[in-house]
Amino acid sequence: MIVLLALLFYLNAYVGHAKGQPHINDYMLVHIAGNALRNGLDLYDPAQWDAAHRLFGNGYTDNPVFIYPPPMALIFAPFSLLPAETGEIVWLFVCQVMLALSALWLLRGVKLSQPWRFALVVASIALFLPTLNAWWARQHSFLLLFFLAAAYMLLMRRKDWAAGAFLALAALRPSPVLFLAWAIMGWALAHSRWRVWISTAASAVVLYFIGVLIRPGWFQVWVDYTIGSSGKLQAYQAYVPTLWGLLTDFGAPAWSLLGGVIAFGLAIFSIWWMRRYKHTNFTSVALLFVPLSLFLSPYAWNYDFILLLIPLLLTLRHAEHSAPELRQRLWRWALAAMLVLPLLLRVIAMWRGRDTLSALLPLAVWALGLWVVSTPYPRDPRGTLLPGMVERRKKQKRTRQQQPA
Repeated sequence: MIVLLALLFYLNAYVGHAKGQPHINDYMLVHIAGNALRNGLDLYDPAQWDAAHRLFGNGYTDNPVFIYPPPMALIFAPFSLLPAETGEIVWLFVCQVMLALSALWLLRGVKLSQPWRFALVVASIALFLPTLNAWWARQHSFLLLFFLAAAYMLLMRRKDWAAGAFLALAALRPSPVLFLAWAIMGWALAHSRWRVWISTAASAVVLYFIGVLIRPGWFQVWVDYTIGSSGKLQAYQAYVPTLWGLLTDFGAPAWSLLGGVIAFGLAIFSIWWMRRYKHTNFTSVALLFVPLSLFLSPYAWNYDFILLLIPLLLTLRHAEHSAPELRQRLWRWALAAMLVLPLLLRVIAMWRGRDTLSALLPLAVWALGLWVVSTPYPRDPRGTLLPGMVERRKKQKRTRQQQPA
């Protein structure tokens, strides 16, 4: 463990930017936003936001205003108390802890006592290209993964009040989870889990008014600069590795009727598939709608695909107590989706000069989820169903027994 921590410290401190050189990764948003908030600058005034970059950063301003809701700056503020380089090391270490906790929650029930299996799982997570992209860019996708993994774990344990709070926190980065939120709320409504609704709504209202206390009127300004007619979404929609980027890449206009039909069709098909196999539990929602939400997101990049660890690790957990032949196939395809397909799509992106085809990765994980949902759900080692799971009922053919003459 000491050797692993020392290795993480070395990688965090010396890999990703030249020591003493200007930072070119996304940690500077953490550092600048935290310092701007602590010094009373307006995060949503372009002039003051630009001044914050000159005061606390390298002078380069990539967004006209802070592109997240104000409570996100509260999360960033403690890291800004440290010098930029030290804060970056601490930020990365916290992100790695969140990644490890998320994996432990999602892999509950998978036997990792054998060293080779433990090493295989750790290597697969660490070498998953979206993980490397998020780490290299010092991205905030680790936060979103942690919030969603915690919500999954709490919902499976029927701790709905706490789960709703984490679901509301996930809305601090709304784009990758926009469609997932509708799926979760629909699932909660269908299963009469009213506490999920109440807790999520109450937590969202609290976060909104925290933002109002920090900066009155922030919401309208944030909307204008993100999804407005000249906002960030309009500027990058042709390049994002999602359905909408694919449509633009192949000549169809973004936000076209075709995109809406595809999005609606995929969502309806997923719901029909779950009902067909009587797997309407929350695990099925995570298996299908996490990758679907990324594929249909109006704005997501390849580092946001770290959220695909949720369905991929749930696939490994599902395989753990399945029949031996199914277990081998599930492990093989899950590892291929983690280690082979992302690299292949990356090579194609470098050859083409654009990354829109990487949208096929969440689509492939969604297809893998369809396969998992269509198989009988496993039992845990104690012989009981995992929390929140619904056993698949098989129809038995009834035959009349002939009476003796």
